[in-house]
Amino acid sequence: MTLKNRRIWIGAIAIIALILISLFAAPRSNTLRDGSTYSRAPNGYGAWYTYMQEQGASIQRWQKPLNSLFQPSENSIEEEAVPIDYRPGQKVEKSALLNDGMKRFAPPMVGVGSVPILKDFGHLRGDAPPKNNPKFSNAKKSSSFILHLSSFPQSPITVLQIDNGLGWLDLPTPEWIEQGNVFVRLGIQSRDSLGRRVLVTEAPFTSVLSSPEGGVKIETSRRLTVPPDLEGEFSDLLKDVHGTVVWQETLGQGRLIFAVTSYLAANAYQDEPGNFQFLEQLVNESGYPIWVDEYIHGYKDQEIIAEEASGSLVNYLVKTPIAVIAVQVGIMLLVLIWGLNRRLGPAVRSRMPR
Repeated sequence: MTLKNRRIWIGAIAIIALILISLFAAPRSNTLRDGSTYSRAPNGYGAWYTYMQEQGASIQRWQKPLNSLFQPSENSIEEEAVPIDYRPGQKVEKSALLNDGMKRFAPPMVGVGSVPILKDFGHLRGDAPPKNNPKFSNAKKSSSFILHLSSFPQSPITVLQIDNGLGWLDLPTPEWIEQGNVFVRLGIQSRDSLGRRVLVTEAPFTSVLSSPEGGVKIETSRRLTVPPDLEGEFSDLLKDVHGTVVWQETLGQGRLIFAVTSYLAANAYQDEPGNFQFLEQLVNESGYPIWVDEYIHGYKDQEIIAEEASGSLVNYLVKTPIAVIAVQVGIMLLVLIWGLNRRLGPAVRSRMPR
């Protein structure tokens, strides 16, 4: 084999090795958008989200880490002076105050997906802002209210999380559930958060299960199956003779709801009204505002993107697939050493003995 042909073979082997490593070791991102309410693909939830809006439901998208929703920090509360055409001492209806205050704060928040929520009406008395606080230096004494605003929704709420096959990011704390909140999780890979196993059963892959909202089409043979002595720990919401598909558990004043399939009301089931109505009933039964976790699908508010962009070098290295790059470089180095029959240096010619 000539030197030129050897180099061609070495290059081809190196390219094939890189392709194989990229295919098998690269991070999985092709399923990230599965279950997103922004997606119009068959496995997305864009049609159901539009359906809920048409029903007049209080539903919004959450594009921050869920742990910040379960345990909001004090930094999430802002104190601002809002110009409003009222005088100190004048009786003000809370609805009118809310509308005027929202006009002031809503426009800058539209692009980041967060809606300001009045946290404490008890502080809205129409008093003049403090004189010595530079934050309120531009406020008019006779026509400003101090609003305590938070970009985080106040309990109780309902959170809907739809699995994309990449695992769970954040789970609610028992204390958060016990406060009266509701957490709905669609898609259980093997176990729910309480350790109950979901197994493949003899159920047909496609089946239509009965519910108060009509027939619900299910395309999976997986079911939650538990011993009879443990059935009292949760209540079935959708099941057949092979096991449970949707179930709930009560913790304090709140509830945890799980579904085996993540496609319960996906776009592919737009012609199955029972599916859309069943999920609507699950998330809307308590009457709380509904927040859909979109952070799990890669959608982030601008403030979160800015925070992550300004992170430390350590955080950057953690998020970068360094291991994949190191393996690729190592394979290339081994291929070159083997192909050129060299160690880490130039070839040394043997000298003829004299």
